[in-house]
Amino acid sequence: MVAEMLLTDFYPSRIKFAHETKIADTKLDFCARFAFPDAVRRPIGGTLRTRGVVPYAPSEEGFMISRLRVLAATLAAASALFVSLPVRADAPGTIVDVAVSAGSFKTLVAAVKAAGLVDTLSGKGPFTVFAPTDAAFAKLPAGTVDTLLKPENKEKLKAILLYHVVAGDVKSTDLKDGESVKTVGGKSITVHIANGVVTINDATVVKADIPASNGTIHVIDTVLLPK
Repeated sequence: MVAEMLLTDFYPSRIKFAHETKIADTKLDFCARFAFPDAVRRPIGGTLRTRGVVPYAPSEEGFMISRLRVLAATLAAASALFVSLPVRADAPGTIVDVAVSAGSFKTLVAAVKAAGLVDTLSGKGPFTVFAPTDAAFAKLPAGTVDTLLKPENKEKLKAILLYHVVAGDVKSTDLKDGESVKTVGGKSITVHIANGVVTINDATVVKADIPASNGTIHVIDTVLLPK
């Protein structure tokens, strides 16, 4: 479409019209000096000249060559434009991507993979995840994590992880003291806010409102266990 617009601007009839109406612009100047270098020079409408632009009546062969040159230049410019489109380096990834790149959620990421929830938490969402750190998982009784990661305990692990996930993009400012919030797993968690500190059940939110492309992560210091 862009190429057609440019080619239309360079039709000889447009040049003739411009000269006959004493109109000259940068497009016509470009046309006269560059777009039709192979054209046969002959006056159009007498000896009229406007702002130094020499009117042209291109030969059929010269006109076709010029059309191809303009088309090639247009396609090259369009290609360069698409190649050089910037990609935002600061654009956040999905919840899973952010957890992986953080480096402090290795156990959580391993659990998400073992439970088969990578696709779910990488989906459109939005989701809000109360994410336990590696230190939070380390607080569990010895052997608990290894046991949960076994294939035969996949459903139990999935239930625990979904207890940390809430549907919707919930920011810390949306939380209210004493409210009960239903998780994706079906059970509810309780929010407490005191002196600016937010707790979810017995877990403290140590870092809030980490953005992801499909929701928000709130970091907690204790693993939430559904009762």
